[in-house]
Amino acid sequence: MSCSGIHLRSSSDSFTRPSNTTNYSDNQLVANSTTAASVLPLSFTIDVEDGRGIEIVGIKLQKSGIAVTGATFTVWLFASSPTVTVGDGSTFATTTVDTSGFIGQVDLSAMEAYTDDAMSTIRAGAVSGGFNPFVTYLSSTETIYGLIQTAAAYTDEASGETFTATIFYKQYE
Repeated sequence: MSCSGIHLRSSSDSFTRPSNTTNYSDNQLVANSTTAASVLPLSFTIDVEDGRGIEIVGIKLQKSGIAVTGATFTVWLFASSPTVTVGDGSTFATTTVDTSGFIGQVDLSAMEAYTDDAMSTIRAGAVSGGFNPFVTYLSSTETIYGLIQTAAAYTDEASGETFTATIFYKQYE
């Protein structure tokens, strides 16, 4: 979709969390492995041309399980791949804490349950919760990385649950 030199685009990535039903506490990493060295951050391919700016205007997070007890999350976004120092289910931590690699974080409200999955979405201008868009400048096709953190005690009912995150962004001409 485009209008007046602005193109709305999206990029998605997903992972399957470990095969267990261990409940999460507040402030824990949700990831693909319980071993820190094996955790792979979400990876969003952003296609831009010649140093043009992008504005991240929304994020959608889905999970394959339908239980939503405590399903409130924060998505952290980075310009470079963060070094994760803990595994799934441990207190959230990375070594990327300087401002050069950190783009921003988005607190997602409680997920809504559907017949086959659960989802939470926040967009710029949302009536409740709000969303401050992030603006960044990329030189060409680049990657934005993401990590998911619990924002509440989350009751995990599905072993091997799949999480899918989609970022929505505007590219300026």
